[in-house]
This record gives sequence, C-alpha cells and structure tokens, in this order.
Amino acid sequence: MKRLHILIFALVLGCAPSAPEAPRNLTATTEPTPTGADRASSWPSPIATPPPERSEIRQLPPVDHAVRDREFAGFRDKLLIDTREKDHAGVLAVVNPKIRTSFGAEGGINHFITMWHPEDPKSGLWAELEEVLELGGSFTEPGEGARFCAPYPYSEWPEDLDSFEYLVVTRAATALKASRDPSSTDTTPLGFEFVRIADDDPVRAGNRRSTWRKVTTLDGKQGWVDASHVRSPVDYRACFSRHPDGWKMDLFVAGD
Repeated sequence: MKRLHILIFALVLGCAPSAPEAPRNLTATTEPTPTGADRASSWPSPIATPPPERSEIRQLPPVDHAVRDREFAGFRDKLLIDTREKDHAGVLAVVNPKIRTSFGAEGGINHFITMWHPEDPKSGLWAELEEVLELGGSFTEPGEGARFCAPYPYSEWPEDLDSFEYLVVTRAATALKASRDPSSTDTTPLGFEFVRIADDDPVRAGNRRSTWRKVTTLDGKQGWVDASHVRSPVDYRACFSRHPDGWKMDLFVAGD
C-alpha cells in the first residue's frame, strides 16, 4: 500500500503544470524612438548639413528680425491682417505719402493708388503684399532710425550671387520634378537652397504667369519647381521706417 501511495504521488507531480517561462526582454531588441534632435538631423531637413553627394549646395534659411522690435512686430501683424482682409483704408493709412513705387520718376501715394487700385478686392496688391509680409525680413538700421526690409530673400541676399540669375527656395517641402506636370517624378528634395535659372525657363522667356520655373541646382541637377516655392530678390519687396507718427511703408517695388 505504501508503494502504491508513492507511485500515485509521483504521477501527480509529473502532471503538474510547469512554472511559466520568464517574459523576454523586448526592449533589448527594440530600436529606440528617434528624438527630435535625431529627426532634425535627417535629410531632407531644410537647414541641415546636406549629405556628401549634395555638398555643393548653398542655403539661405528663413530670417525674420521683426521680433527684435515689439512696436514694429505689432505694426506688421496689423498690416498683415489688413492685407488679408483687403482693408484698403488700413493699408493706405501706413503708406508714406512719398512712397517709392518704381525706379523711375514716378512715386508718391497717388501713384501707388493709381498703380494698384487698392479699393478693388481683386487688385494684385493683396497677393503681392501678403507674400512679402509673410516671408520675414531684416532690420538694416537699428534704434530710432530703424529700417526694416522684407521679404528675407531680398534683405538677406548674398552679394556674390547675381540676383537675375538665381532664385532661392522658400519652402521646406519642395521637390525638384522631372517635368512641369504636378504628377511627374520627384527627382530631388530641395532645402532652402539657391538654384540657378535655366536658360529655357518660361519666365525668363517672357511668360511671367508661368506657375513652374525651370532651374538647375548648384550640384548640377536640372528640373522644375513650383513657382510659388521660389523667389528672386528682385521680386516685389517693401521697406518700412519709423516716422514721428509711427511706422510707414516707404518703398514697394519690383525689378532693379
């Protein structure tokens, strides 16, 4: 009987479930989530150091010094609101009576009104001025004689690049495409870089309404970019200065 008890006890132990297996350490083989710094350093970041194969490119990251002067920053914010709302009275209130409107003899607020017809909601002024104000800019004079010029592709343009031969990419998510068809292949991701205007660029050929620009990157890649993603320093620009009765727009011109 004793032997039978021992045999039954042994059989019970053999059928008992084994201890659960210790869980595997999954974190040991899981790649860490990239940090913000890691993501910022990956290409194509608009201001990152380009990869070795694009080492010849040159960039002009966005610049906006308006925040350095609280009074001017508030002035520009209001002007931008008035521009978006097409409030011609609000805009005209900050136009210098002697505003420069061209590189000829014309000028002054009356010529500005005749040229732009700001009372018309469909005036080309609204789109041009809004883009100028949105693209930052720089102070050229400090203190009481402060002067602010916008957009940054004009105020920060390097002296060694021909302003009639080059453009700068002003948007980070810009692709160099194989053709002017929006569905064509993206050939190269562009950062805030300078590109050379191609000889057969449609705007250079006289089609100023073209929505595409043909360009060549500084490392030799040619293709097409959305015209709204690039800008020339001789496109429309504005300069503002502090007057006894507040900030005024002293200049709004294009060309050279």
